[in-house]
Amino acid sequence: MSRNKSFTVMNPKCNFWLCIVVLGLLTIPVFAEFIMKSLDIVFFVCLIIFVYIPGLMIAFGSRMYRVKVNDTKISVRKKWGLVNFSLDISDITAVKWIEADTTFGQNDNIKIFTSQKKHFKIETVMINSDKFIELMNQYVEESKITKIHKSMVKHNNGDMS
Repeated sequence: MSRNKSFTVMNPKCNFWLCIVVLGLLTIPVFAEFIMKSLDIVFFVCLIIFVYIPGLMIAFGSRMYRVKVNDTKISVRKKWGLVNFSLDISDITAVKWIEADTTFGQNDNIKIFTSQKKHFKIETVMINSDKFIELMNQYVEESKITKIHKSMVKHNNGDMS
């Protein structure tokens, strides 16, 4: 490769803030009921355990997910930063590429498998996913890529095909 290609693929910041805002908006009526003493403490604890904690885990997990590319070296951080690994682009053994047509447009979900028995995902909604797709098309053999096309658009007769 003649020029240095260095970029980071990650989820947009707006996904994180959207989760935080939704959780915050859910908090307002719950705390109002709690303050007025009309909310049962058991319900309040269950709400925290089953809604707020998983919601925060999803928000921070999506914010922590990152794929850094420096020439042909790829480093991946996922699972809230607890799973980190690096590989060369030649270590990619298989790619499952799902192209989904939705009412909002095409969304590609790319799952990359490595020789280290690890995998990671790239979606077209991520920042710099187009650069990663270009890199894959340039360096990964076509025989390793399995493309699947799905249509999620409802047609006039109600079928999804």
